[in-house]
Amino acid sequence: MLSKLFGTLKNKGSPTKPHNGNPLNDKERSNLPERRPYSRPEFVHLSEDEEKVFNSHDHRIILTSSDEGKHTLPSKAGYAECINGGKSTRNEDQATTGRFMLTPQTPNGDGSQRKPIEATYFCIFDGHAGTGAAMIAADQLIHHLKEMLMEVVDYLLALDGDDLFSNSNNHYDVTFDSLVRGAIEEAFLSFDNHIASERKTYHIPGGCTAIMALVILNRLYLAHAGDCRAVAYVGEEIIELSQEFTPETDAPRIQTLAESNPSLTHGIFSANCYHRPLMKKDIGTKLLYRPPRSSGWYCKTLTQKDVESPPLVAGRGKWARLMGVIGVTRGFGDHDLTVPSTNLIVKPFMTAMPEIRVLNLENRDFKEEDVLVMGCDGLWDFISNESMKAAVRTSMMQSKEENDSICYTTAAKDIVHFARGDNLGRGWKMTDGRDASFDDISAFVIPLLHLTKSNRIDDNNQELPADGNEPPATSQMNNSESADSIDISEYVNIDHNENPETSGKTESVERSENVEKTESVEKTESVEKTESVEKTESVEKTESVEKTESVEKTESVEKTESVEKTEL
Repeated sequence: MLSKLFGTLKNKGSPTKPHNGNPLNDKERSNLPERRPYSRPEFVHLSEDEEKVFNSHDHRIILTSSDEGKHTLPSKAGYAECINGGKSTRNEDQATTGRFMLTPQTPNGDGSQRKPIEATYFCIFDGHAGTGAAMIAADQLIHHLKEMLMEVVDYLLALDGDDLFSNSNNHYDVTFDSLVRGAIEEAFLSFDNHIASERKTYHIPGGCTAIMALVILNRLYLAHAGDCRAVAYVGEEIIELSQEFTPETDAPRIQTLAESNPSLTHGIFSANCYHRPLMKKDIGTKLLYRPPRSSGWYCKTLTQKDVESPPLVAGRGKWARLMGVIGVTRGFGDHDLTVPSTNLIVKPFMTAMPEIRVLNLENRDFKEEDVLVMGCDGLWDFISNESMKAAVRTSMMQSKEENDSICYTTAAKDIVHFARGDNLGRGWKMTDGRDASFDDISAFVIPLLHLTKSNRIDDNNQELPADGNEPPATSQMNNSESADSIDISEYVNIDHNENPETSGKTESVERSENVEKTESVEKTESVEKTESVEKTESVEKTESVEKTESVEKTESVEKTESVEKTEL
C-alpha cells in the first residue's frame, strides 16, 4: 500500500501549500531541549541506575506500584508495566494517578463555606515515535482537567450529583454528567493545543493515545482517545467502557471531514472507502464502496481518478492506516507528522476529542473482586475480555489464599506477564505457544469497591470520612524503592560517569544469564520460572484462558450490557 501511495504522490507532485505549524525542520527540532527528562512513572520508585536494568529488552522485568508489600496508589489500585521486546529503545508508555479537590468559588447563601468535591483519576498514555508526548501528557493533562472542572464547579455543586439542572430562561436542560463531559473534552483539546504551542520551544517527539478514568461523586467517567481499552468486571457482568479508535473504526469521521474540507487532502486522497484495494484493471468495473456520511455499502463504477487516488483509510484491523502513515486516529501530539515525500500534514484528520462513557457507582453492591482493568493495546491485543476476567479473578483468589495484602498489584502483574509471555530461547511466547506481545505493556487493576464515596480509603489504607471534609493527599510517593526493585549492584557495575548512549548496555547486563539465580531478581519477574511466574502460570492455565482464541477474536462486546455512550 505504501509503495502504491508514494508512486501516486510522485506522479501528482508534492502539494505546494506550505506546512502549517512549526517551521523548524527535523534536525532543528531535535536540537531543542526536552520538555521533561525521560523517566518511568514516579510511583514505581526507580532510580536512574535501576532504570538501566529495568529497561532491558532481553529480560523485560515487570515493574509494579507496590512498596514494601503495601498499596501506594489511590483506592488500593494496582499497576504493572514492562518494556517492549526491542521495538523502541525506551518504554514509550506513561501512566499517572492521584486525587485533587475542587474547591467552590462562591459560598453558600448564608456565607458558609461549601464543601469541596474530590476527584480521583487514573491515566495511561501509549506513546509512539518517541516519548515526548506521553511524558508531557502524564505531567500536564490533569492540570488542564482541573482548570476546566473549576470553571463549572459551582454548577456541579448546585446539582450535587442530581441528573438535571433546569432553568426556565434557558432553551436547554443541563445534566451533571454533561458538565463533567464538557470539562473533560475541553481539557483534552486544550492540552493538545498546549503541545502544539510548546513544540516550538521544546523537543516533543511523537504522539500518544490516552485513556483516563475519573471518579467524581460516585460516577466513573471513562475518557478515551486512541486504541487503549478499559473494561469493568462486576459480578458476572463484563462492561466495556471504551471503543478502540483505529483508522477503520474512525473512518466515518475522517471521510466526512475530508468531504467537507477537500483542501486538506490537496486532491491526493479519496474520501471513499472501498471493500478491497484498487488496481488499474478495476477501471470501468463496479466495486463496493462506502461514500462519506453513509453507513452502508453501494456499487460504484470505477474511473481512472478513483484508482489513482488512494483512500484516506486503507487496511483492516491492526493493519489499517490513515493516509498510509499511522495506525491511530485519536490522541495527543503528532503535529509535525506528514505524508512522506509531501508537505501534506496528517494532523487535521487526527483529533484529541475523546469518547466518554459513564458508569454510575451509586447504590452498587460491589465486592472485592469487582474491578476496572485499564491497559494499552500491548495488553489487550493478546487477551480477550473474558480471559481477562478469568485471569484477574484467579489471581485474586490465589492472593486471598496466600493472604496477599496487595492483591490488585499482584493481579496487574499477572496480566502483564500473561501478555508478555516468556522468552525461552525462541522469542517471547505465550503459554499456548503463540507469539506474545512485543509492545510496551501497561495496566491498572482498580477495585470499584474503593472508588465509591462510602468506601473510600486514603493512600495509607485508612478509611476516610464520607463527607470529604478531610481532603486526602495526591499519590505523590516519597519512598525510594519498590517491593519489586532489586539490588542491581549484584549484577550491574554502576558507573555514574557512563556515557548515556551506552546506558543499559553494560557488560554485566549482557552477561546476565545468571540473573534468574539471584533472590532479588526472583522478586521482580525473572524470565525463568520464579515463584511469581509459577503463580502466574496457574492464572494462564485457568479453563477460560486455555479456551481463549486468537487476539482478533476478542470482540465479545456484544455480550456485555451497553454503558451510556456519547455520540461525538
